[in-house]
Amino acid sequence: MRELREETIRKLYKNDPIIREGLDAQMAIEASRAVKPKESNFTYDEQGNLSGAKSSVVSGVNATVRNQTELMREIKNNIYKKYGVKQ
Repeated sequence: MRELREETIRKLYKNDPIIREGLDAQMAIEASRAVKPKESNFTYDEQGNLSGAKSSVVSGVNATVRNQTELMREIKNNIYKKYGVKQ
C-alpha cells in the first residue's frame, strides 16, 4: 500500500506541474521549520559526566549571564546524577 502511494505521488509529481509546485512548497515549509540542534559548549566523559566547557564562560565573548546560568545548571544536574539525588 505504501509503495503504491509513493509510486502514485512520484507519477503525479513528474506529470502535473500544479502537484509539483504544491509538493515543493510543502517541502520548503517543512525544511524552514526544522530545528537545528544547538551546539553544546560542554564536554562529557565516557560515562556521560560533565568534564568541562569548550570555551570559558567566566571571561571573553561567552561570558554572558545565560551561558553562566546554563553551566551552573549542568554542574547541578551532574552532581545530582553522580550522587543519585532526585530532583
